[in-house]
Amino acid sequence: GLLRIVDYKTGSDKTDFSNMDNLFNPETDHRRKAILQLMFYCNAYAGKIKYDGAIMPQIYSFKTLSTTGLRPLSYQKEDFTDYRAVNHLFMERFRATVGEMFDPNIPFTQAVDDSACKFCGFKPICRKH
Repeated sequence: GLLRIVDYKTGSDKTDFSNMDNLFNPETDHRRKAILQLMFYCNAYAGKIKYDGAIMPQIYSFKTLSTTGLRPLSYQKEDFTDYRAVNHLFMERFRATVGEMFDPNIPFTQAVDDSACKFCGFKPICRKH
């Protein structure tokens, strides 16, 4: 009876977060990109089929599957089994982030940390290196 949105990962993505800064702050080294992605998927699915029930976002990490098994995400050190628990905060930050991206009064800035550019597909456009 539980609907899940599952993202399979080959790396060791973090499966815990304590606030929206963990998902959206571009200046942190350990941003929870996989959780942000799952929250977006939950919203997209629920919006597409007009679903208002619980959806459990979950990461299946192949790298840690044999040692940790299939564990739920953790929000503020509690099992995170329904995206709706923080969705209002998520959507507020998501809309603000997208708004900044399209605001002509906010200039484009390059990543402060060069390690963020290592595998970036936008290097030819950005021309940071």
